[in-house]
Amino acid sequence: MRNVLNNLVDLGIIAFPVSNPALTLVPVSTGRLVLVCPPGHEFAQRRKIQAVELSGRGFVLFEPGMPLRRATDKILNSHSVKICVIASFANINVVKLAVEAGFGLAVVPHSSVAYEERSKRLSIVELAEYDWVYHLGIVYRKGQKLSSAAWRFVKLLEREVKK
Repeated sequence: MRNVLNNLVDLGIIAFPVSNPALTLVPVSTGRLVLVCPPGHEFAQRRKIQAVELSGRGFVLFEPGMPLRRATDKILNSHSVKICVIASFANINVVKLAVEAGFGLAVVPHSSVAYEERSKRLSIVELAEYDWVYHLGIVYRKGQKLSSAAWRFVKLLEREVKK
């Protein structure tokens, strides 16, 4: 969002978008957050898990202040779940590698671990509560004249959302 506001890029696709009076926000999609663990972990064979079962567990999280970290912290707090933060990183690939190496559990968008699930590098467990979701949106500056390609891209995504 900062790069759009600072005129460094024309538009951005962001997770957990928030309203800003200087920006136009186009909701794109909503997806589920999932728990990931190494294949040998005791949760690996579970299909679904309750948030309360995560209490006291070691986690690899995103750095404080990042949108997914704020969302994870908020959801865990709403269920009165206290976890142990083993490490925090800014990059989702590093988070996934740390989980694969056995550092701890992580909460990530389901769509971000499709390859690791297929290759059996990570196991995915659904989180039972309804609030484990994330939103994606496109942002661009209000009143900005987008290039024809960027405008078509925004309109294409708007149509997809309405389906």
